[in-house]
Amino acid sequence: GHALTALSSLRHDDVSKRDDSDHEDVRDEIACSDTPVATLNAADLRRLSDDQDNAALYAAKGMSAELQVECIANPYALGLVDVSRSLHNRALFSDVTRSWPEAARQSLLDGIYQPYRAQVRSAAAALLARNGFVIHLSVRSFPLRTAGKIMRTDVGLLYDPARQDESDLCNDWAYEMWYSAPMLKVRRNYPGRGTRDGLCRAMRTELATPRYVGVEMQLNRAWVGREVARRDEALHGICGALLQIIDAARSAAQAA
Repeated sequence: GHALTALSSLRHDDVSKRDDSDHEDVRDEIACSDTPVATLNAADLRRLSDDQDNAALYAAKGMSAELQVECIANPYALGLVDVSRSLHNRALFSDVTRSWPEAARQSLLDGIYQPYRAQVRSAAAALLARNGFVIHLSVRSFPLRTAGKIMRTDVGLLYDPARQDESDLCNDWAYEMWYSAPMLKVRRNYPGRGTRDGLCRAMRTELATPRYVGVEMQLNRAWVGREVARRDEALHGICGALLQIIDAARSAAQAA
């Protein structure tokens, strides 16, 4: 049998709002070698500082602690470079950094994009080598409304339906959450598809094994972005549901 070992990683999206006093911190945070950070105006700094997904960061850290797994967090805003996008994707750079000189954009790839991806790939490969199986959760949040349309779910589990283990995991996980987190509406492959350009799809290709199970977990900011006790209850229920599945899989493997 195979031990199921969870690896939690984080990618950032836009959610948090900072006031003007935080702009200097943002300038320091995103200062990579040879980038035109010093020339950014206040509007661009605000747009970049808004590109921090603190809701997903909170969820990922809380889940990693409860599941007792590693959390690999990208500390930089997606407004600099989106670490989940492939190099050919137009959304790799924002409309702020897309206009930067080629050398400056390359420094973002060398200083942020490549190290983050290498860290996730290395951690997943090490767990595969040690346990023969790995579950990689890529956690992010999404706004309640997108282009004026209300996103009608609390939790989205994005996966590749052609990969049996990913499909089984997400089906079972959604079912278990119905009991452990009844306050949450859970949908599969919504608000996007797990086969779209993203970190999990890239890891499926690079690791090239069905024993890698990559799931992008999308959390609605309408609840995960609120600092209330109910948020922690919901995250506890999400973790509890996953642990139920992992424990059942371990028991089945030991009995085989």
